[in-house]
Amino acid sequence: MRSTNTMFWIAAAVAAGVALPAACKKKEQEVAYPPPQPTPVQDAAPPPPPPTNTSPLPGDGGPVALDTITQQTLFEVVKLKAKKDAKLMKPLGEPFGASLSEGGRLEQQIMIDPKKCIGVIAVGGAGIEEVDIEIQARAPLPGLPGATVSVDNSTGREAAISPCWNNAFPVGFPASVVVKATRGTGAILAQVYVK
Repeated sequence: MRSTNTMFWIAAAVAAGVALPAACKKKEQEVAYPPPQPTPVQDAAPPPPPPTNTSPLPGDGGPVALDTITQQTLFEVVKLKAKKDAKLMKPLGEPFGASLSEGGRLEQQIMIDPKKCIGVIAVGGAGIEEVDIEIQARAPLPGLPGATVSVDNSTGREAAISPCWNNAFPVGFPASVVVKATRGTGAILAQVYVK
């Protein structure tokens, strides 16, 4: 009798355990919540328009990288000029350039080895009237100005340090090639040459 009683209670407990979740589910489904209240819509101010920039240079007028087509076009002019102004010289590094505002400048760091001759060719695109080039020895301490060792002697949108500047010193030194948009605004590309 005890085993029948025990079996009865076990069967009842199992049935209650199965029925309880089923009852809960049914009850959950029957509960209805009030629909959410719509929020009042206010006339929102339209977002501000994106900033406009009518100049070819953003922000403070600093150098802006050249697009591929402009760079290739200017480099073809540099190569033609190099046949005369950098004859028998090899390119030192890659060409460098940017779009500059009038008075803007860009620099390329180089190392001038002893007994080497350094030349530079720079070409300005549309909008540039005068390009100037300087080679400056970098100062041994940051913040101090470097000595200018060579400047171009040409006028117009094409400039060259030609004939090249010869390092007669027995030691090499770090230098900067400085290219300036002296008059006009636009793209400038330069190449350093060595022999």
